[in-house]
Amino acid sequence: MLDQRKMVWKPAFVLFWVALIVGGPFQALAAPMRGDAVQEDKKETPLADPDASPPLPVRLTPWMTLGAKLRWELLRRENRDLQGTIEDDRTESEPALKIAGLITPRTNVELFAQAALTDRTRYRDGGETTRNTTVEIERAYLLWRSALGAPLDVQLGRQRFHDPREWLFDENLDAVRLLFDYGAWGADLSVSSTPSTDDRADRMRNGMASISYQRRPHERAALYALLRRDISLNDWDPTWLGVSLHRRTGTHQYWLEAAALSGRDGARTLRSHGVDLGYRLRLPSTFKPSFMVGYARGSGDENPADTIDQVFQQTGLQDNEAKLNGITTIKYYGEVFDPELSNLEVWTAGAGVTILKGWRLEGVWHRYDEVVADDRLRDAGIRRRPSGNERSLGGEVDLVLGIQAIPHARIEVTGGVFAPGRAFPGADAAYLGKIEFQFVL
Repeated sequence: MLDQRKMVWKPAFVLFWVALIVGGPFQALAAPMRGDAVQEDKKETPLADPDASPPLPVRLTPWMTLGAKLRWELLRRENRDLQGTIEDDRTESEPALKIAGLITPRTNVELFAQAALTDRTRYRDGGETTRNTTVEIERAYLLWRSALGAPLDVQLGRQRFHDPREWLFDENLDAVRLLFDYGAWGADLSVSSTPSTDDRADRMRNGMASISYQRRPHERAALYALLRRDISLNDWDPTWLGVSLHRRTGTHQYWLEAAALSGRDGARTLRSHGVDLGYRLRLPSTFKPSFMVGYARGSGDENPADTIDQVFQQTGLQDNEAKLNGITTIKYYGEVFDPELSNLEVWTAGAGVTILKGWRLEGVWHRYDEVVADDRLRDAGIRRRPSGNERSLGGEVDLVLGIQAIPHARIEVTGGVFAPGRAFPGADAAYLGKIEFQFVL
């Protein structure tokens, strides 16, 4: 019998090399770790990234500017437990107002702060309603550019860490961060903690480092190391070593995220790996059609009784969300199923078209299989455990309509359906509908 692992890796690497041949060799690379103020792409509108800080158009003084961003999301989920006879449907409404300010006491020194007022209301079918209003300081940091006249930026305080596909992280962290710039080469070093009320998160400390090379815009790669440590109990100390490659030029775009996980989780040794790669073709015609294929795999454990844990885990700081053609964003492992890449294979195909100027429609299909049949799922959008006897988890289809017809506003409408596979015997489909609105000053 053929080795199943070789059978799934072979088409993945064929896909990657086809992308390289079609798109051309890599010309440049860039760090996956970056802060909002330090290395943000100035050509990208804040509307294309829901978590980006608002622009700062209001100048109060020569050294102080302000800005604001309004975001409202209406979310409907149905049948997350995959059992139509049990009522678990819910609707969530979440308006949020973000206000940001920047003070520049010197030309190379910036003081930035961003606060958010959020009002979340959850309606469960059957009459139960919960409401939670919060005010949070999301970001507050000092940025010293070209510190001491050296090619070094120093950033202290609560700041955003994110990578292009948010595969490693998209999180606000309290950090001390050093960013070096040597022309096309760069380095990013930081020590951070998670500002959270969660007990385990409060005990976590992070160490991050990357070396990068960037010769041209939109052509990126980096080698990185990410360490997370449980300083209270010392029972979870994972380390990710990986590479991030991204290139977009002309009509071609492709990416590769790959990481090896090591360390310990209690008495077990962590030893696993994960990969995410794909290719997108955008044609320069009237309706700007695009086509995309992707493959992702997080390793599984064929012998869970031994002392080696071979199940890949993502960092716990990831969002698994990316932009599509600058207008729409999507959970690229599925809006409904929305899994962590752990003991999982995800095959993806998609297509998009511009309907009108500023109107973009994208359709994405996914197929999910466990690497090793197991009755556990890590951090998935559904609430039912698989049987553990079959590998086929099912498939999903998502449609996303992005509208950015005026400069300061963006609307996104998303619909998705997850059809369970043989790993969920007797299960019914799950559904999601979402409307998101953003407006910036």
